[in-house]
Amino acid sequence: MRWLWLVLLLVVVAGLLYLIASAYITERATHAVRSPIVGSPADLGLPYESVSFESAVDRIPLQGWYLPSRGERAIIMLHGIDQNRWNEWERVPQKASMFVEHGFDVLVFDLRGHGQSGGDRLGLGWVERNDVRGAVDYVQRRGIRPGRIGLHAHSYGAATALLTAAVEPAVGAVVADSAFADMRPLLNHEVQLRGYPPIFAPGTALVFSQFYGLDLDQIAPINQVAKISQPVLLIHGGQDERIPVENSQQLFAAAHNGADELWLVPAAAHVQAFAVEPAAYMLKVLGFFDASLQGQ
Repeated sequence: MRWLWLVLLLVVVAGLLYLIASAYITERATHAVRSPIVGSPADLGLPYESVSFESAVDRIPLQGWYLPSRGERAIIMLHGIDQNRWNEWERVPQKASMFVEHGFDVLVFDLRGHGQSGGDRLGLGWVERNDVRGAVDYVQRRGIRPGRIGLHAHSYGAATALLTAAVEPAVGAVVADSAFADMRPLLNHEVQLRGYPPIFAPGTALVFSQFYGLDLDQIAPINQVAKISQPVLLIHGGQDERIPVENSQQLFAAAHNGADELWLVPAAAHVQAFAVEPAAYMLKVLGFFDASLQGQ
């Protein structure tokens, strides 16, 4: 009998160590890397002003830039994880310039835990909905009417934009570049990218649910996208190894919205569709927003 108790004790100890390790991994995974902001719209000859506003609900202070144009319609740009409002990897400066020259006001800002914004913990896109709703409120205070506000977002920010559009009627349209459909398989990949074996993915999911209030099933964009009544343009590269192209294909199939579009760029890697097909990207995105942001 003694050996049975010993086995039981070892199982309990192993379970506790597993949970402790999972909690540690989750703690690290919920902290973004703050990359420095390099450059500004002035480098492109674009007028802008520094702005600050608060996230909805939890009032996290957020920092950004507002680039005025005609004052009639606006695009809010959302960056990916570990990036910031003006990063070159996602070609944010070039895209912002494209929007301003076409007549859209542009708001670029740092999501919580990134750039110069407050907060030190990520919320898997679900909590960041509050950041985007704060940005939408700010743009409306600038005089932009509901329905004339578009979200143009990348990767982690793209998933956040989809989750936001499901609950924010003032958003008129969404362009989601390289969004993930479900955090669970992505979490497994991210755990390995950070140097941990995939066996810890279920443990981190448990910690997210029990200690952070984030149910990975509930917050999956694929389970929320059918609630979006606004037009959505999904963009994805066929060579994306970070978030495989199947994610956008699954989102498109789950949406059941006749106004939605899916544009695949076979030669593009993660968030690199603009870099591969800049002219086509401009035509596609500007045409989509022109048709969709007609206001209420």
